Amino acid sequence: MLSSIIDGSIDSIVIPNGITKIGNCAFNDCESLESVTIPNTVTTINSNAFRVCPLTKHIYIPDSVTSIGFAAFGVCKFTNFKMPNSVTSLPSGNTFLNCPFLETITISNGLTSIPEATFSGCASLTDVIYPEGGQNRITSIGKNAFYNCKKFVNIFDSSYVTTLGEGAFYNCEKLQTLSTNSLVTIGKNAFYNCKSLNNITLPSSVTSIGANAFYGCTNMTVITIQKPVNSISGSPWGFAGTISWTG
Repeated sequence: MLSSIIDGSIDSIVIPNGITKIGNCAFNDCESLESVTIPNTVTTINSNAFRVCPLTKHIYIPDSVTSIGFAAFGVCKFTNFKMPNSVTSLPSGNTFLNCPFLETITISNGLTSIPEATFSGCASLTDVIYPEGGQNRITSIGKNAFYNCKKFVNIFDSSYVTTLGEGAFYNCEKLQTLSTNSLVTIGKNAFYNCKSLNNITLPSSVTSIGANAFYGCTNMTVITIQKPVNSISGSPWGFAGTISWTG
């Protein structure tokens, strides 16, 4: 395992072949590090591994990597990132916390959830996409996953998502649409201040909607819910428009 780098002034590094894990905080605060080459023997990138590293010239994650840890790329300055399909988990979330210039990310076909605060504070993020020919497997989006992603417009096909955590899209001012076909639970503040969100229809599968889930959604005039009248408590969940029950 690669544990730590003593010289924090390095601007590039080629990690030796044979290394299987990049340890906690291995390159944390290497504020001059622009380029990293990771060999295909690495399977795990641990917590804070590249936190606060610019990585603006080169960062490639090989298909051998299956797990990327807490805040592993937090506060990095790259503008786009491609996650290999081998990645199946982002333990504890916060993976790309506060990456100020991240605009587009291609996520792994192997992920089934986007955990807590994965993209929180990524103020320039506009698109989360699947690789060409990819298959959507995401079923849950965690607490504050896209918190304050003010430019976020394009969410991947979310038709299999059953759970939206608290504040999942809090203050995503540009988000316009979201597939809701499979939703069961919507956490409090889930769409708080999503000013551009269009009218949506919630399926009969929805059983719970948290307080202020739709507060500040000023572009929406109607939420249609395919359930009997008032069968979900808490209406209107901060919403100023019309709730239409059609069950």
